[in-house]
Amino acid sequence: MFRVSLSLLAPSGHGIDIRQSPPSSCEITDVGLPSNTDCVWHIVEEAEAFGKHWRDYRIEMIGLHVPDTGPHPAWPYWRLYPDDRSAPSVLIQIWRRRIYWRNHPVYLEALWHPERGRSVSIRGVEHATKIDDLKRAWQGAKLLHVVESKSGGRPEAPLHLEDVRRICQEFERESGRPVTPTELPGVLANACYLSESRMDDKLRILRKSSGLTTRQIIHGESYR
Repeated sequence: MFRVSLSLLAPSGHGIDIRQSPPSSCEITDVGLPSNTDCVWHIVEEAEAFGKHWRDYRIEMIGLHVPDTGPHPAWPYWRLYPDDRSAPSVLIQIWRRRIYWRNHPVYLEALWHPERGRSVSIRGVEHATKIDDLKRAWQGAKLLHVVESKSGGRPEAPLHLEDVRRICQEFERESGRPVTPTELPGVLANACYLSESRMDDKLRILRKSSGLTTRQIIHGESYR
């Protein structure tokens, strides 16, 4: 059994339901989840945990269990702790969040994908019969902001030289050789759970802001 982190999410055991299952064809096609994953985590959280004025809302999330990458990953996440406090926490990388008002078919959907990044939209608009249906759904964007401020998954942080050096050092310890400039985007992408193309963009920004070449970044040259 799992409880929710008091520091990151809602009060322990407050209206949360957790289950695991293989990804459905819809989740693979629409969300972009990898077809070779063994299981997807489904989490439903009653939004009243984030304030009484959210009592009519609920948050449904799906994601993948990933190794812990630190307290504040760059992507949307949900952190769970086993009842046994001595056991490690479980970090869920969230790919889809849906925020519902009661059981209304019009809802807010927030997607994240390692290649495509983030998107937020209102779904089920064809079921709206009055303007309030759309307003309630769009209120979910405010709730999403509250959730992210408490549970994490903030906008992607810039790449820092210190983080690159740490990852390069870990690679060298494990492989017995330094990472090459050509390998660096892939090594960083694997460590940060982002796509290689997005990591290329982050490295480009880091090179421009630091005035360093990729080789200088790898070997820990000081900023000029």
